Amino acid sequence: DAREQEIARRVLEADNQRKTAELEEARRLQLAMLPRSVPEMQNYEFAVHMATASEVGGDYYDFLRDQNGTWTVVLGDATGHGLHAGMVVGIAKSLLQAANGISDLGKMLHKIHAGLSSLNDRRASMSLVLVRLNGAVLSVASAGMPPVLVRRQDSGHVDEVLRPGVPLGTLEGAEWREHGIAIAPGDAVLLMSDGLAEVADPDGELFGYERVQQAFADSGALDPEGVVAQLVETADAYRSGEAISDDVTLVVLRARGEPT
Repeated sequence: DAREQEIARRVLEADNQRKTAELEEARRLQLAMLPRSVPEMQNYEFAVHMATASEVGGDYYDFLRDQNGTWTVVLGDATGHGLHAGMVVGIAKSLLQAANGISDLGKMLHKIHAGLSSLNDRRASMSLVLVRLNGAVLSVASAGMPPVLVRRQDSGHVDEVLRPGVPLGTLEGAEWREHGIAIAPGDAVLLMSDGLAEVADPDGELFGYERVQQAFADSGALDPEGVVAQLVETADAYRSGEAISDDVTLVVLRARGEPT
């Protein structure tokens, strides 16, 4: 009858309000896990951008400084998004803090992988890229992340650095290795989650990595904030009002002068 329907409606409404409140609390916690600001460095300048596809995203970025004063830039993408992905991000952040200071980035990834693999949840997996700032050479290790793009200031050419490696927490016995990228003054580096390439236009066609690379090449000598703004503006124009289906996170760094 009408009374029972009204009771059912109120119960459903209360349940929805509770879930909304829980997601909002989880979103606040996720935002609290992100750096309050980008670090100030003599040799590098940074800019970041994050847009989530739901109340709680699965993307994560960070800047870790070890006891020797060496910085490592982190960008990660937990499987899926929503509350579960947000919890995986929280676990990964704790594991990263514990692993900070390990000299080899491949071994650092393996330490995080071991922690995620110890959970009794096959969905607790995460793609991750680490970039350590070693003067004129960047050390990079990647686990299932999109390519790192490097725009050369002297030629305007964009190098695509793609290293094979499965996401952390997925495959027993997997290994990851670090490698070096030479950086000259003015060179810019783009780290990204796959959300930017997966932006879709009204017909469902994806923005794709070729368009990302072209937009990055077109950014010229802009500072990192300008590069981020141009990439976001280009992708927004492409999707023409369509909602994003995945989190979009960008970290741009550029060598200010002669790295030491």
